[in-house]
Amino acid sequence: MFTIRKSIVFCFMLAGSAVAQSITFQGQIALWPVGKTGVLKVMPVPAQYVPSLLPDPLASAPINARGEFKVTIKGPFPEKYLLPDQNSNAPCKGEIKPRNPRSGMPSFWVYNKQGQAITMLDLKSQRYVEKDTKSMMVVGPIYVPVTTSFKFKCTVEGTSLDTNMVLQPGWNIMEAISSRKSIQMRKVTSVSSKVYWWPWADLNGL
Repeated sequence: MFTIRKSIVFCFMLAGSAVAQSITFQGQIALWPVGKTGVLKVMPVPAQYVPSLLPDPLASAPINARGEFKVTIKGPFPEKYLLPDQNSNAPCKGEIKPRNPRSGMPSFWVYNKQGQAITMLDLKSQRYVEKDTKSMMVVGPIYVPVTTSFKFKCTVEGTSLDTNMVLQPGWNIMEAISSRKSIQMRKVTSVSSKVYWWPWADLNGL
C-alpha cells in the first residue's frame, strides 16, 4: 500500500489571454526522501524517450528538501516536437478536427545535483499506482497550436474509448479516467485533489 502525506498539493496555472502560451506547475512529489534536493526538468517529448536521448528542456526548477517545486514554461511549444494524434487512425465513430491534429505532450524528469536523470514523473491517482482497476485517473498537460476537437467513441481490443473535448490553442489540461473495460478522456479546468506527482522509479539516486 502506498502512503501519501496529506500536505501534498499541486496546481496548474494557465497564463495569457486567448492563447495560453505559458503554464506553471506547482506541487510536491510523492515518496520524496526528506532532506534530499534535486532539479525538475520539463522535456518537450513524451515518456518513451530514454534519458540519454532527451533534448534540451523547456524549463527547469529546483526541488527543495521536501520535494516541492514550481516551474513555468514560457512561450509556445517548439513546433519540431509537435506530434501527430495517435487516435486519427483508430476505428472510431465521430470526428476529429482538424483532420490530422498535432499536439505537444511534455514529460517531467527528476535530476540529481550532478545532472543525472533519476526518474520521470506522472500525474496519477493513488488508485492507479495501487493498480486498483475499478477507478484509475491520469492527468496531463497538452499543447495544441490550433483549436482541436475530439468527439468520438470506439472499442479497441475490448476497451471502449469515449472522448468529447475541445482544446483551445495553447496549453490545456486533459484527464483520463479508466476502469477495467473503458477509458473516458475529457478536458478539465483544474486537477483533482486525488491526483499526485508520482515517480516512475525509486529516488535513491538523489
